[in-house]
Amino acid sequence: MRTMQLFFLIILFSSLSVNAQTWTDEGCYDISWYDESKKNEIDAYTISTPQQLAGLAYLVNNKKEMFLHKTFYLDTDIDLDGKRWISIGLNNGADVFGGILDGKGHTIKNMHIEENIVGGDNHPTSYCFGLFGYSYGGMKFSDVHIGEGSYIHIKQVPYTVEDGISKYYTLYSCLIGSIVAGGAGRIPINGCSSKADIDVSLVQYGRLDLGGIIGAGNVSDCLNSGNITVSAINTIPGQSGYFYTGGVVGYGNASQSTNYGEIESTGHGHIGGIAGFSDIADYCTNYNNVSGKSFDWSNICIGGICGACNAMINCSNLADLKGESHDSPNAGYTTGIYIGGTCGNAETIYNSYNSGNIAISGSNSVASIGGIAGNFYDQDVTLYNCYSHSTLNPTTRNTFDINYNPICCKEGKVSKCYYDNPAFAQDLTIKGTYMPYEQMKTRAFADQLTYQATIINGNGVDMKPYLEDLQANAWTIQEGYSPQLTEKALRVLVVGIIQNYSVTEAPFTVKTEQGEITTEQQYLTADTPVKYQITPNTGFFLDKVTVCDNKSHILFEQESATSFPMPNIPEIHIIAKFTEKSTGITDNVQQNAKINTEGNCITVTTEQPAQLYFISTDGKTDRATTTGGNYVYKTPQPGIYIVRIQIKNQKVIARKVVIDS
Repeated sequence: MRTMQLFFLIILFSSLSVNAQTWTDEGCYDISWYDESKKNEIDAYTISTPQQLAGLAYLVNNKKEMFLHKTFYLDTDIDLDGKRWISIGLNNGADVFGGILDGKGHTIKNMHIEENIVGGDNHPTSYCFGLFGYSYGGMKFSDVHIGEGSYIHIKQVPYTVEDGISKYYTLYSCLIGSIVAGGAGRIPINGCSSKADIDVSLVQYGRLDLGGIIGAGNVSDCLNSGNITVSAINTIPGQSGYFYTGGVVGYGNASQSTNYGEIESTGHGHIGGIAGFSDIADYCTNYNNVSGKSFDWSNICIGGICGACNAMINCSNLADLKGESHDSPNAGYTTGIYIGGTCGNAETIYNSYNSGNIAISGSNSVASIGGIAGNFYDQDVTLYNCYSHSTLNPTTRNTFDINYNPICCKEGKVSKCYYDNPAFAQDLTIKGTYMPYEQMKTRAFADQLTYQATIINGNGVDMKPYLEDLQANAWTIQEGYSPQLTEKALRVLVVGIIQNYSVTEAPFTVKTEQGEITTEQQYLTADTPVKYQITPNTGFFLDKVTVCDNKSHILFEQESATSFPMPNIPEIHIIAKFTEKSTGITDNVQQNAKINTEGNCITVTTEQPAQLYFISTDGKTDRATTTGGNYVYKTPQPGIYIVRIQIKNQKVIARKVVIDS
């Protein structure tokens, strides 16, 4: 009985440390804004107070109202201080939110989520924690921010203690994110941020998805600055729960997102500055340290951007990484640690860099660490146009089988990759190029990376079908630093001239007997002015300029070589069409009209009376009538003119002529 009494005292003390009152307790919430009789007539609601926000949580969790496809707007900043927050949509059973949230740029501060979870027959086996918990797939969240004083503290506690041994139920799954935990399908989140610190301790579980913004979903233009600490160690040898921990998202795609929070995770799983696992990570940056510890039967993958990913492009890690293997009390178990400057376990990495140092220590482990990638899924992978400015620092004790490499630790298609670690400068087995850091800090190196990035956009690198829409960004340089990625994606420019309905391509100038088209631009960023010159040869004039995409779809046409902003597409073709000048044009069908040009005059000759129209490129039209014979029209200025001849009871004859004097 002594043991049991001690247990209950501990649990009582722990419970007292959690604020007993919640925002969904009676008298704390406001549902006056909701009229159930009109719910099918109202598509949008506005939330202006913490009580109204708590009312939404009460209706979803207690009244099982999903608000399917309804939109909620925040009308002001909200302070949730003084009471514990209960997630809107507690779990993936009946308590589900099916609406849309538009925060309109407002901040929710002092969000306190603090729970001791048990699991078992009388408790949920799946848990969801965040401002929103479980959300119906396909809904979206945007432009909301979790502010100062916010935190999420989750701890698994035993259901009993017998003979001094704590016993735990196995939790099936747990989703945690400050904005939303997750839901059915990949929940999209855009333009959100969080300052909430997250601390999670699980002892016996199946899966944990945890991110600073969302546990499982897709994020874009999101930022996390809260610290994340995870301890998830299964107590049963040989049974391994698995976690995905990321600064922004636990499991899902990430684009244009940033992490400033420190991440520490212990157990079996994937840890990344941005994502634990991501199919695609594009233009993401990590600024704070990422560390992982493995125990016994566990393996961990640690990356500055992703613990593991299928594809990464335009990503930057500027923080240190550390992996640690603890002594194994269970003989026969060996842990595995994979650490990469950008990704621990990768399939494809393009146009990215790492400037953080990497350290590993421990015992009874197998480890692979690389300046860019720790490990590749298989040998049919690609690593292109990346560099690493990093120190690899393995510290061994006891049995430790370690591989380390300034680029990556497994064979693959590695090209145009660079490192500055002099320890590997003479190692010819490394698929990469040694470059001293002083050389990395030059404009020439940044320009070299930018040029090689255009090869990605020009389909010069083998891209998997689902990656074809990804575009490499340009590189820039600041004095005293190595190159950094810009936010502007590169676009490829191809010039050409129509010759027998085909396009002749060239990077700078195309010349034919008809004329030439020239540009000094090989690659641009979106909205940058496209500058080019077209020069007809003697006897020809420019008929039109056609701008197409790389699949020959016409974007627009113009009659002069005027500049235009670069479209936001991977590649464009500028095509010039020339027409031969003629001193006499005869209609091949009627043989009764002729047009001659000389100097600044256009002479129209007809055998019968006719109505004449002279149309300039600015739309101005001059009309004339001829009774037959020659009619001379003096043009007001050089340029292209359309001449239309209307002879009674005959079809209209139209010709384009050029006056160049």
